[in-house]
Amino acid sequence: MGLYVIMGQGDGSDTSPRRPRYIPDLGVEWSAMDAGPTDLFLVSAEVDAAAEAMLRTLPDVFVVPDLDRTVDSIEAGALVFLLGTQAGIVLGTTWRTAMRHVAIHFLQAQFAQTLGPISLGSHVL
Repeated sequence: MGLYVIMGQGDGSDTSPRRPRYIPDLGVEWSAMDAGPTDLFLVSAEVDAAAEAMLRTLPDVFVVPDLDRTVDSIEAGALVFLLGTQAGIVLGTTWRTAMRHVAIHFLQAQFAQTLGPISLGSHVL
């Protein structure tokens, strides 16, 4: 089973639901969480070695390394670039810790999407 950060597709309508790119077309078991209004998904999928090799070649896919490995600068840089934020990814920690921070970042984005205007004194944010 692999873990991936993948750009999304679809407009959220019945005919074009929001979903991660590539994975649904592989015909494999998968689950995903989105990052709120952004087109990013954290995906867990049962892909074979050939499909994972193909996913590694795509610029809008980050294949998460073994979760017990230490985060290095090259891999972290690729993920930060795709995410557009540091999202708690710290060199020297494990990928398990880093991906917990990414999942929290996604959950915060989902929550923020549900908020309406926020009043702060005379300002509406």
